[in-house]
Amino acid sequence: MADHQMGLHGTGRDDLNGPTRHALAQTHHALAQTRRGMLAGLAATVGGFSLPLALPTFNTDALAASAALPFHEIAEGLFVRYGLQEEMSAQNGATIANIGFIVGEISVAVIDTGTTTQQGTALRAAIARVTDKPFSHVIATHVHPDHCFGHGAFAAEIAAGEIANVGHHRLPQALAERGAFYLERIRALSPDFSDTRFIAPTDLMREVTTIDLGNRPLTLEAWPAAHTDSDLTVRDARTDTLWAADLLFAERLPILDGSLNG
Repeated sequence: MADHQMGLHGTGRDDLNGPTRHALAQTHHALAQTRRGMLAGLAATVGGFSLPLALPTFNTDALAASAALPFHEIAEGLFVRYGLQEEMSAQNGATIANIGFIVGEISVAVIDTGTTTQQGTALRAAIARVTDKPFSHVIATHVHPDHCFGHGAFAAEIAAGEIANVGHHRLPQALAERGAFYLERIRALSPDFSDTRFIAPTDLMREVTTIDLGNRPLTLEAWPAAHTDSDLTVRDARTDTLWAADLLFAERLPILDGSLNG
């Protein structure tokens, strides 16, 4: 936020005195107090979610259940788990983002893995209930932890080079700058999240790229700074479905830490 001064600009008057000057002084003080309150609130807001300044710690058996929210087939072979319209917490398993997968004739592409290893594991289980085709791509749409910190559930295949770990070309730098902070906040929510980690992409998108899952081409596009500086969209040609991730918000107020101009 720019540090603009609030006051009488362009009035051409410097002769205000008496009660008028006193009233203006009170107004300026109130505006300053309001501005400080706004900045304090913004300090507790990171990415697309809000973090309390003092994070409570919970440990609950409901974590696994909340991480296993149902996946819906919204188009042929395209499955989505809708995130909860809530702030991230231990009680809701931090399941606040839409994540999912697309099934081709040869392989499966994962689009975002959620906030925790538990969510990534639940995602793997959901895919196994639908198909036995192998994973070929894990795609991260941007840096925010509710979208890409479940990658640890795919770590073995990523390390072995069996899965293409895909992201915007700016995502590795964004994770290097913010990842440790995000991870600290996620783990502070619950001890159950202690094994969560982030894995930076190695297949980096700089422009429009097409991948094929077997008679199922997906178009990946890396965008200039908008919601973040690492936004990536996925378009499924078969169903003409655009996975816009957090470039499009519904029923939530978006956080823009990339560019207000888009």
